[in-house]
Amino acid sequence: MIQNKLPISVSEFISKIQFVIEYNPEFENIVIKGEISNLRISNSGHKYFNLIDEFSSIKCVLFRGNKDIDMPEENVEVIIAGQVSIYKQRGDLQIIIKSVKKLGQGFFGEEYEKLFIKLESEGLFSDDRKRTIPKIPQTIGIVTSPSGSVIHDIITTLERRYNLAELIISPCNVQGHDAHLSVSNALEKIIQYSPEVIILARGGGSTEDLSPFNNESLVRSIYACKIPVISAIGHETDYTISDYVSDLRAPTPSSAAELVSISQQELFDDLLSSINKSLSMINNQKEKYNNELNITFDRFTDLIPNISEKKVELIANSEKIFNNIKQITEINALKLENINNQLIQMSPNKIFERGFATLQDKTGKQITSISNIKIGDKITTKIIDGKIGSIIENINNKEK
Repeated sequence: MIQNKLPISVSEFISKIQFVIEYNPEFENIVIKGEISNLRISNSGHKYFNLIDEFSSIKCVLFRGNKDIDMPEENVEVIIAGQVSIYKQRGDLQIIIKSVKKLGQGFFGEEYEKLFIKLESEGLFSDDRKRTIPKIPQTIGIVTSPSGSVIHDIITTLERRYNLAELIISPCNVQGHDAHLSVSNALEKIIQYSPEVIILARGGGSTEDLSPFNNESLVRSIYACKIPVISAIGHETDYTISDYVSDLRAPTPSSAAELVSISQQELFDDLLSSINKSLSMINNQKEKYNNELNITFDRFTDLIPNISEKKVELIANSEKIFNNIKQITEINALKLENINNQLIQMSPNKIFERGFATLQDKTGKQITSISNIKIGDKITTKIIDGKIGSIIENINNKEK
């Protein structure tokens, strides 16, 4: 089949399709009804969006020269007229808009509003049922796609701030027709491992991309979850119904990771603050004790001989006890500061600054022995300011 035909370039192929479509009278002024989604304005002033219905989506562009056209916001149903075109650089089918007529609330927007009102009336979004997120969890669950930048951002943030927690990852599909089922199943599975908190995350996308997180069955699964859930879905300006039912919403996946972690410095500051409070309490108790002691002795000065000497002796002993407690507390504060300084020196960034590096295989697993690699393997070397990709050409055993 291939042998009998001369190949053409990608550009030639796109040009052929472009000719067929753009010179077809039927596509010169097409009229379509749909809902606006993923509306964005470029730096040049052109407006790009998707026109969608329940089953399909097509890209549209309104060039900045059409200033007389009033562009409705997202989730509004419209009728558009325009010319079908091919964007040659990417081979994208798109409609160049000539006019827009607003009809009203679109399908996705209307369904969203109906479901939101229904669930809100049932109390699913009530603040009274939202649980406190643990400050220093020992186990953190993550429900998201196993590939892409989201899982990488979460893990990187946790490793940088708080690498003591055990991470439990339950992979799922976060986009597509059955994505809500995949997310619900992943949530159900991760509950079996009893993490102290769960991060539910996905990256940004259009209204239809985020629609699985507006699905009623998924929202009810989050509501029924016995473990606190932090949602980190879409961009900072995106809100899904899953955000409202979750115990806490984070604007980004990285922010979610920060909310379930405490940095080394924050931990040190908290401990130091507790020690200072203890010292203050000791001093206050000491003053209170001495005042009460003085009052008691003053009452019996005339009745008991030599009571003044006993008073001086008792106060001296109490001073000694309080000073010992204070000294022990201050010594522990110094020890804590020394430990903190040692931990800072042992942190990955400090180690990298001294010229050290870490090696990872293609799956991201740490390489600790030459038995983990072979000739031809691709590895990643992580250093202070980035990563270096390499291919193993030779392996030498350690000299004995």
